[in-house]
Amino acid sequence: MNGLLKPFNYHRMQAFERVADLLNEKVPKVIALELKIIEAEPDRMHRLLADLQKQRDHGPRLSQALLSEPAGAFRITATQRGEIKSGGRMVLDTAKDILQSQEINLSNNGTVALGREIRQVGLIFEADPVLLANQRGVDLNYGLEYHFSPPEHRDEPLNLLGAPQKFPIPMTDLHFTKTVTSSYFDVGATKLLSVWTVPSNEVLGRPEIMQAAFLTVHLQSAIPAPNTRLQQILTRLADKVETVSPIAEGRPQPLVPAGMELRTFPVPAELLQSTISDPFAPSQEADQALRRNPETILKAEGIPFPEGSLATFDPYNHLLTVVNTTAALDAVEAYTSGGCRMNPAEILHTIEIVQADANSLQHFSNQTKQQGDHTQVWNEIEKLISQNKAKHLRTIHLDCRSGQRGVTQAGQEMLQAKEIEFISHDKVPVAPAAVDENKREVPTPTDASTMRVVFEDSQLIGTRLELDPVITPDGQTIDLNLSLEYHYASPTPQSEPAAHDSPLPIRNFHRTKIATSTILSDGCMRLLSIWKPEGTAEFNGKAVLQAAFIRVNIRRPNPD
Repeated sequence: MNGLLKPFNYHRMQAFERVADLLNEKVPKVIALELKIIEAEPDRMHRLLADLQKQRDHGPRLSQALLSEPAGAFRITATQRGEIKSGGRMVLDTAKDILQSQEINLSNNGTVALGREIRQVGLIFEADPVLLANQRGVDLNYGLEYHFSPPEHRDEPLNLLGAPQKFPIPMTDLHFTKTVTSSYFDVGATKLLSVWTVPSNEVLGRPEIMQAAFLTVHLQSAIPAPNTRLQQILTRLADKVETVSPIAEGRPQPLVPAGMELRTFPVPAELLQSTISDPFAPSQEADQALRRNPETILKAEGIPFPEGSLATFDPYNHLLTVVNTTAALDAVEAYTSGGCRMNPAEILHTIEIVQADANSLQHFSNQTKQQGDHTQVWNEIEKLISQNKAKHLRTIHLDCRSGQRGVTQAGQEMLQAKEIEFISHDKVPVAPAAVDENKREVPTPTDASTMRVVFEDSQLIGTRLELDPVITPDGQTIDLNLSLEYHYASPTPQSEPAAHDSPLPIRNFHRTKIATSTILSDGCMRLLSIWKPEGTAEFNGKAVLQAAFIRVNIRRPNPD
């Protein structure tokens, strides 16, 4: 070697790289997943989320928040770690079992029978990872459930007609967040999964805080570390390497007109051999020239070629040489850097719910009527929030692959009595139900009957977001089916006279629900809906409105 290393041409180097990749793929590997849940004051968490919008790997900013911020500003509340091979299923369960009432049977002889089911309370993470062929990314279907507050036990008064007193029915409410979706993760990187708000609790003396879940994906070899002898030799001789231009020596350089540039892109041959074909040609040979013409292929991708521009391809060195404007060359680079349309693209969704005086939000609504991007309006609302003239109520974050469904929710699961029935034991018809002044039927027990109370746990007090996004063929817009439910106040008892005679408490639920289909552009902010909160003393007689904004960002795997 005479102490001198001279690299091979690109064609041979690429062949060696492919062989190395094939050998590397043969090595058994496992996927390590590390989950962290952090919490902080809402203002600090919002600043952190704003910084993460600009970053692909959230790990450095997360580490900075945990280490560099004032002590205790960001706290880790839960963590899990596990390993799984590609294509397998992993369940990490750090939870305790509790009994939740589902049914109560009361007989007139004083017998009480409870029907209960086991519910898990804690942190549960389920994952189905698949390692991509290039081993630089992981396609992950996952489910995350985290109970951010302890279960809340309460008694629901049961009012039976003619009974001397109300009978208390024990109920247990749960406070948790749950996310089920599919997403793409770069190997070695950390990404935000979800964010939610934990309401203030006067009993526990806890102010309102925000929590967020982050996941880090690592790829680990199942065998010992490889032999580093060759790497050591190359490192020792690195200062003696001769640099060789990627363009073959002696090859004539094309003329570059004014206002244009020349760039050379290393590309695999199949990138320029598998895009355009003529379906009506009698054979593949008939359109061979069309398929191998790089300029025609790039034009078909929407890249302009004005007068004086050109594109040539060196099949031996796998080099694409293009003379064009700067904007067009950037488009060529985006196309050749990884076949972006073929990568598993994902969409990042962020919902922001705010409250302000009615005049301000009506003014902003008028500003957005003729605009497709409402980022400027959102920036003005952020200024009002910083001046305490508006209130940031909720932030919802959800990543989802194009063409698949994602769901996230957070809040209180309120257990309610669904129905009451009386079962006769002697096959004697049960006494007819009493009729009140409003002609509402109220169950009446008999001496030979058992009362059966059935519960229902489907009422969530909080936020719920369901998404079905699809990236359109242009690669820049998203067709989105969306359902958003937000409870802006706690339930209140009904005040109507009929509610007082009901055997079960009747509540009013104060919420807004949005179900729509829309089209959004990558990186844009959009005003989704405006509503007037009402029904509670906090909002009655006050000129305030609430609004929901949505931002979507398309993200694709790293091209390398």
